[in-house]
Amino acid sequence: LARAAHSGATDQYLATLRFATRLVLLLILPATVGLIALREPVVAWLFQRGAFTAAATEATARAFLFYAPQLPLVALDQLFIAAYYARQNTRTPMLVGVGTVLLYLVTAPALCTCVDLPALGRADIYLGRDGLALANALQNGMHGVLMYLLLRQRFPALAEGLGGYLARVGSAAVAMGALLVAVEPALGTWARGAPGPSVVAGGLLGLACYALLLLLLRV
Repeated sequence: LARAAHSGATDQYLATLRFATRLVLLLILPATVGLIALREPVVAWLFQRGAFTAAATEATARAFLFYAPQLPLVALDQLFIAAYYARQNTRTPMLVGVGTVLLYLVTAPALCTCVDLPALGRADIYLGRDGLALANALQNGMHGVLMYLLLRQRFPALAEGLGGYLARVGSAAVAMGALLVAVEPALGTWARGAPGPSVVAGGLLGLACYALLLLLLRV
């Protein structure tokens, strides 16, 4: 990206950016869906030992569910930031970052429902720390959305064919996730409650399912 931008090769810059965007979506969507579907055994495998009990695993997995929606957007955001830096534009990512920090400062108190809001009082639904996770997901996710919209405004061709590609890859990832949710209890039984084998088997099954669906959808 930097080499193309420096030499003024706009077509090469755009082609590289479009390819990278599709590659990120191809990888991050199934990773996100798979982590959501297998979140409890993944957390248990990584952290459940010593004072980190099953109750801590359940709470962490629930918090991850609120964090998870930002993952595809954060992955794309890193690419879009690099695209701006390649054009020696550091101001736009910084300004977008300031704006999304302000968004977090507004949404976090409302979503955690741990404070009384001016003229609104306190919401009836208590999310607590999960609300903070959701506010963080909104902050980081919105950063990625704004960066994409600004890039698309500068390079309209960036969006060409992206909607159809996203629909196919997203459909494959969602179908894979539905399969993992359906078989996750059976995987736990097969692994006799050991999270490691359950996660590895689920990951391999999900990967095979995703690859097959990509072939069927001609991605």
